[in-house]
Amino acid sequence: AQVPRKAQPAVGSMAAAVASMASRRMGRAAATPLLSWSARSARSARSARAAPVTSLSLTTAAPRRHLGLWTPPPKWSTHQNMHAIRPDSISASALDLEEIDEGLFRAPASILWVPAGGIGVFGGQVIGQALHAATLCTPQEYDLHSLHSYFLRAGQPTLPIIYTVKKTRDGRSFMTRSVEAIQQGKVIFKMQASFQKVEESILDHQPTMPDCPQPDELPPSDYEGDLQALLDDPALSDDMRRKIRRAMAHPYPIETKRVTPLLRNTKGPGAIFSHEPTDARQLFWMRTTRPLPVDPNLHRAVAAYYSDHSLLTTALLPYGICFPSPRLNILASLDHSMWFHSPFRADEWMLYECESPRACGGRALSFGRLYKQDGTLAVSTAQEGVIRVKSDGTVEVGDTEVTEVPEPGR
Repeated sequence: AQVPRKAQPAVGSMAAAVASMASRRMGRAAATPLLSWSARSARSARSARAAPVTSLSLTTAAPRRHLGLWTPPPKWSTHQNMHAIRPDSISASALDLEEIDEGLFRAPASILWVPAGGIGVFGGQVIGQALHAATLCTPQEYDLHSLHSYFLRAGQPTLPIIYTVKKTRDGRSFMTRSVEAIQQGKVIFKMQASFQKVEESILDHQPTMPDCPQPDELPPSDYEGDLQALLDDPALSDDMRRKIRRAMAHPYPIETKRVTPLLRNTKGPGAIFSHEPTDARQLFWMRTTRPLPVDPNLHRAVAAYYSDHSLLTTALLPYGICFPSPRLNILASLDHSMWFHSPFRADEWMLYECESPRACGGRALSFGRLYKQDGTLAVSTAQEGVIRVKSDGTVEVGDTEVTEVPEPGR
């Protein structure tokens, strides 16, 4: 019998219900005891209708150890219905997504990362995953030219993130996609992404790239060494020590070389959390630690991931405050925007110029520019965030997300 029109559920309600059910189901799965890789493979084999997974492998992480015992995982190519960019990879990457249905994706909790000093999933990872989902729902002849996003709630690293993609508009020259990130039925992040068919124009100008040393003339940043230096400081609290160790458990897939070094304080307990005050501007080179495939959408998603690196903390430079630091009450991104001007490779060195023109009212604004080595301005970024500092050095836990990747030891 035909269902009366008024009894038919709305499409939007059905999508929200599916996303909520998937989030709760995966939340219960995350709370169960950790399984060995062999058990996980058996479970995957029983799921005959498992949706394909598109893998954006940024790095090959070391196998996880559970209670000192671990079983080497199989290669991604051996998993059923897996579409791995790197078939030989033995681990998931920071931007992997499982396709549940049309316009519906899931990022497993096992790949979510919280930076040292953070209280929520790294914002750059959420932006990159959301962008990955949007590009999977857009024809390849359309290139991303801009995105605008808002962080609404802290991302929980113990739960998967569900991404819903809506086709807001399909035009002849431009297409728009709306993405929501959901955990336990609540929206934690929203993004609008706009795509354009490639076209030529006689209008073409840009600022000159800052004159600075090339990457091969600079020493590499020691991410793990800097975090270890924080752990060795006797003034470090137990809570901060736990967060840093949690961050170190996940290999960071980005390497950097600072052009504007910071003179870190070394005298007295807790001095490592401060440095000599400087202007609210910094330069550093960055790229992925491993080569990436040719797919330009992959490189844009990776750039979205690492564009959140040290952008907001640029506003802390005039005050000599590091991130992480016991002086920080809250450091959380409110929004993040990007404009993509020309093709680039995220696995090649790019110069990130960051500056903060204003901080007031508990908020700070930062702008960034990503240049290719040949001087081409490839990406522009903007971000506003909440920054609250405790003058007495005590820390209160806020209810928002710390989305900034640390530049350890600043």
